[in-house]
Amino acid sequence: ISTLDGIVWHIGSKSDQSPLAVADQHCMSVITAINAFTKAGVRGIECGFQLVTCDGVSTGADSLPVIPAHSQFWGFGRSLAAEQPTFQIRLVDQSSAVDSDSSHKAAFLADYVLNSTPENQIAIRNGQYFIPRLQRVSSDEAEQVNFPISSEGACLITGGLGMLGQETARWLAA
Repeated sequence: ISTLDGIVWHIGSKSDQSPLAVADQHCMSVITAINAFTKAGVRGIECGFQLVTCDGVSTGADSLPVIPAHSQFWGFGRSLAAEQPTFQIRLVDQSSAVDSDSSHKAAFLADYVLNSTPENQIAIRNGQYFIPRLQRVSSDEAEQVNFPISSEGACLITGGLGMLGQETARWLAA
């Protein structure tokens, strides 16, 4: 086998399991699957490897609460995508909100999976696709943000050697 058409790995809907139990259940299984495909000679996945979560990301103030057990897969998926680019790892989040016709959710998911879009992170809510984007914020809006920093505490800056990390460190030290 040199290529697969596609894989959809559904993490599941709301769960009473702890985030650690959900991670144990799915992370090792996904890694095992990727390793098995690699050993079998699979060089790529045509439509990508979709990790589908439920309420793993927020799409704004009016969205449902985020489920931490599903949010962790977005970080896992980003890391996996960086390490295994030929598998075209894509992250998809669906809402757990009950709607009158669940077949719509399946149709929107299938539309995204079968689409050759370069977008690899998407949330689907009420028939709309939400894609993460940076937005410019005016200085007036930025000054209204309450970000309390205590000189008594410590801050960890990950990726601190890049330009943004260094600028953040300077700002925190000031």
